[in-house]
Amino acid sequence: MAKPNYKMIVGLWVAAFILAFVSPITAGIFGKPEIAISTLILGVFLALIMILDLKQDRVIKGLFIIMFGVLFQTLYLKIIYIFVPSNTIPQHYKDYLDIYSQVLLFACSGAGGSIIAAHADKSSLDNDSAASSEKHTCHDVEIKKLTTTIEKLHKKLNSIITAIASLGMIIIILAVAIFIR
Repeated sequence: MAKPNYKMIVGLWVAAFILAFVSPITAGIFGKPEIAISTLILGVFLALIMILDLKQDRVIKGLFIIMFGVLFQTLYLKIIYIFVPSNTIPQHYKDYLDIYSQVLLFACSGAGGSIIAAHADKSSLDNDSAASSEKHTCHDVEIKKLTTTIEKLHKKLNSIITAIASLGMIIIILAVAIFIR
C-alpha cells in the first residue's frame, strides 16, 4: 500500500478550512455576502471530498459523513449568519444556499448510509465470501509490477484532476469577485 501524501492532505484541509470558515467570515465582515456564500459552498464541497477520502472504518466514516450533513444543515449556517447578516444577502443567494444545504444533507445521508450498508452486507451471515472478496492471485511478477505502476499513475492522475478542479474553482471565484465590483 502506498504511503499517503501528507503535504497534499494538509494543504487540502487548510484550503477547505479557509474556504469554509475564514473567507465567508471575512467577506461578511467587509460587506461582500456574494463572495462569502460562494466560498462557503466551495469550502464545504472540498471538506466533503476530504471526508469521503478518509482512511477509516466503514461504520465510522458513514456516521461521520451523515453527521457532517446534519451539522451543516443545523449549525453551520446559523454560525455563518452571525458574520454575514441575513438581510445583506440577496434573495437568490439565500435560495441557492437553502437548496445547496438540503442537497448536501441528502447526499451525506445517502453516502453515509450506503457506506454503513456495505459494511452490514459484508458482515452478514449469508454473505457469499467467494464473490465479494476476489483477490488478485497472479504469480507473474511482471503483471504485478504493471498493476502497481497503473495504480501509481491512477493516484497521480487523481491528484492532477483535483489540482485542476481547485484551480478552476479559484479562477471562477476571482472572476465572480471582479465582475461583482
